[in-house]
Amino acid sequence: MVITNIMISSGAVIITFNPKIDDFKVNLEAVAKNFGKNFLVVDNASDNQLLISETVRKNHGSFIDLKKNLGIAAAQNIGFSFFNERNFDWVMLLDQDSLLSEDALEKLLILPEIKQSSTGAIGINYDQRAIEGVIKVSDLIASGSLIKIEAWSVVSGMDENLFIDYVDLDFDAKLLLAGFELYMDTSIILKHEIGETIKVGNVGRILSVKKQEYSDHSPMRHYYYARNMIIVKKRYPWYFDGRRDPRLTNLILVRESLLAKEKRFQKVCGDLKGTFSVWHYDPEKDIIHKKTIDKIEGYKREHNIRFTKE
Repeated sequence: MVITNIMISSGAVIITFNPKIDDFKVNLEAVAKNFGKNFLVVDNASDNQLLISETVRKNHGSFIDLKKNLGIAAAQNIGFSFFNERNFDWVMLLDQDSLLSEDALEKLLILPEIKQSSTGAIGINYDQRAIEGVIKVSDLIASGSLIKIEAWSVVSGMDENLFIDYVDLDFDAKLLLAGFELYMDTSIILKHEIGETIKVGNVGRILSVKKQEYSDHSPMRHYYYARNMIIVKKRYPWYFDGRRDPRLTNLILVRESLLAKEKRFQKVCGDLKGTFSVWHYDPEKDIIHKKTIDKIEGYKREHNIRFTKE
């Protein structure tokens, strides 16, 4: 482990798509208090884009209009490239509905882990786990994670083919594979929305749904969640619990879609379409993924990094 003593430059990237503008204004003010002018909002063709850009301007940040929805992975890569071109060291990713505490960045930048060459990302407490300080973890959600730009580059960034859902887990697995370490500072809390909550109730119990509640999403999200679960779990079986075929998991999860308040049929169709679209997916035949893995393996050889898949 190598400790460096260089000045650390950091920026924030916020991805937007039709945000609730009042909440967004509050969240962006918190970002500005942490990062000053060093933040970028990348918008995926929102209907309220004018209000978004005005909010960014009032807080003296930067704004990129993508003209069409390219997905969260592409938007995040554009944000990283923006700060990489300006020679920044770290980027924090945030969703439009994520609220930072006012001193979050200050606390992260004084951690010894931030100066370790092996550190790829440091996240903050998004799942209300007990406060333990800084802990090593195997996975981080994108929102609230401060990510080393060098690490992002080594693993070829986010996989834009995934569009949305499982993008962060795919990225986490690549970081670990490249020999980087992931940490979480549990003392820093991130307020983060995950969608409308659906209570399982009696119908759910009849369908043998084990959860008491779950987050409801659009039919499009159902499609990408089902599709990407199979892709990412097949890519990194060592990273997930490989005892159950992800295709079977998807078919079981269809029961949850039957409990949705609206658009049940469309959500079930999204689950099934996503599952069967990659039913025969083979990572070895995925040319783009293979190039990324080859790049990671080359980096490991160059830096004499050994990684044991557990």
